Amino acid sequence: DYRSSLLIFKYEQEYVNQKLDTSVTSEEIHSFYSSNISNFTLNETLVKALFIKVRKDTPYSLKIKELYKSYRDDDLKALDNIAYQVADKYDFFGDKWLEFSVLQRLFPYSIEDPEEYLGNRRSIEMEDGDFLYLINIRDVKFKGQTSPIEYEYSNIKSVILNKRKQNLINDLENRIYNDALDHKKFQVF
Repeated sequence: DYRSSLLIFKYEQEYVNQKLDTSVTSEEIHSFYSSNISNFTLNETLVKALFIKVRKDTPYSLKIKELYKSYRDDDLKALDNIAYQVADKYDFFGDKWLEFSVLQRLFPYSIEDPEEYLGNRRSIEMEDGDFLYLINIRDVKFKGQTSPIEYEYSNIKSVILNKRKQNLINDLENRIYNDALDHKKFQVF
């Protein structure tokens, strides 16, 4: 039985690898998201943010403090140039959603109530012994709100592909069963 199960599994895997259409369109993802919107509730706060960790004694610290809150393209380019040269850590998560808890691990100390804190502020400045931490929150989605589609995109794609895979396997099993029925190649005990 175990050997038969392994062979069946291996055959199904090979069949799926050959027959599965792995292209998922943006329309399919949007349709799935819209149809199942109630399933996309956030369990934690998400942010789009800019994070800079720079030495306090750098001559550029005042310029960086001036630029990191800006939304102007010229200012962001200037910040990029300076930060890549002098920052110990520089990440711009302005175009992708990130769990705030992941971002918070980069801070020298934690924020007790992130939802309340982010509800009132979009800029965070912290210091420890030698470093200055500058965080600008570009956008925020709080725990309990609907998750943005950009954040769920790869999960939705996986769900769609898994459904296709399951449908392929079910169709294969049904065809084998119906073929056996037609040719009377099985016994009922």
